[in-house]
Order: sequence, then C-alpha cells, then structure tokens
Amino acid sequence: ELIGLHVTYHPTRLRVEVLVPLGQELHAHLVDRVHAPLHAWPSRTFAPGEHTFELPLPDLMDGEHFFQLSTATQRTVRLFRLQQQ
Repeated sequence: ELIGLHVTYHPTRLRVEVLVPLGQELHAHLVDRVHAPLHAWPSRTFAPGEHTFELPLPDLMDGEHFFQLSTATQRTVRLFRLQQQ
C-alpha cells in the first residue's frame, strides 16, 4: 500500500512511504496519462512492515507527473507536481 509520496529537492527526488503486508517485490515507474512507462527504477524487495525510500527523479519539466507503484497483483498510480522554479 502506497501511504505517502512527496517531492523533495536538491537533488530532486521522490520520497515514497509504503506499507507492505507480506514480503514482496515492488516496481516503481513514471508513467504518462495513459499509463505508458516513461521511466523505471530497479525493482526492490521489501519485508513486511512500513518502509520509506527515495528515488532520484530524471530530468523533468515542471508540472504534473504520474508515479506508479506495482506488485505482481496490484498497481497504484499517484499524481505529483514538480515545481523547481
């Protein structure tokens, strides 16, 4: 379960908070409005529990972007706003 998504700056990155009920592999992507992949980070395996991790953002223009977090059985997409200027 994705419980938090925050943009942090200097350097620009996403701070991701998840609650993992069972040990599983999580896949993180940036996707467009129709959910086509734009960028992928390496998959990570997590033990059960709450976890916080950071993902460096690629060069993006300011504006709205979509973050997708998925497992073998489900997918969550969240909108975030990047404002560097």
